[in-house]
Amino acid sequence: NAPPESKPFVPAAIVPPSRASSFSSSSALAQIESAASTEKSSSQETSVAATCEEHSPPTTTRDETSKQTTGVLSTLSTRRVTRALGLGMGIQALTQLSGINAAMYYGADICIAAGFPQEAAIWLSTALTLAQLVGVCISLTTIDTRVRRFTLLRSLVFVAPCLFVLGGAFALGSSWLAVASLLAYLVAFGSGLSGVGYVILSEIFPLEVRGMCVAAGSVTFWVANSAVAFSFPVVSTRFG
Repeated sequence: NAPPESKPFVPAAIVPPSRASSFSSSSALAQIESAASTEKSSSQETSVAATCEEHSPPTTTRDETSKQTTGVLSTLSTRRVTRALGLGMGIQALTQLSGINAAMYYGADICIAAGFPQEAAIWLSTALTLAQLVGVCISLTTIDTRVRRFTLLRSLVFVAPCLFVLGGAFALGSSWLAVASLLAYLVAFGSGLSGVGYVILSEIFPLEVRGMCVAAGSVTFWVANSAVAFSFPVVSTRFG
């Protein structure tokens, strides 16, 4: 006797008993695979949603934002931060109002005005840039070993006399004295004023308002820079 023909097993959860006999083997397997695929997709979606929720930034309510803004404003209004902000903005303005970018932008014109020919003035403007580089190298020897104030004041002590000598050289008509005092001025400027302002801005403010205060110092820097750059040709033409 031949053994009875076996029929494929179909789970009752997928195919009701009353219709199990009407399903072929291929359709039953297709149903099983579809159910497994649906369950797998559902688990993957759940996993992705959980991962997104885990890495999503915490939501901030309006009240929390208002409290943060109030905290920043109260920190800015303290005497310590106000004084530090005035100091930082003042140093940034001082670096530009000392005339550094007049020397850097119009160095060749200054040398021509002092009496040098154009070709020599171009070479001398290169020497002016190297002079400031020498000053920056000098500042690196003390900016970390001595206090910032020492490096800044040392630079100011030499910058002011050099500018007075430069003005006197033009009054006397001495070309080489003018160039020598300009070179000395750039060395003196590079030895402190050139970089100390940026370092101080990054150190004197509390963390919660540091970005805002550094931005204010940078705005002051570029406003003073533009004022010197645009006013120097006018002043030079009018007063010589």
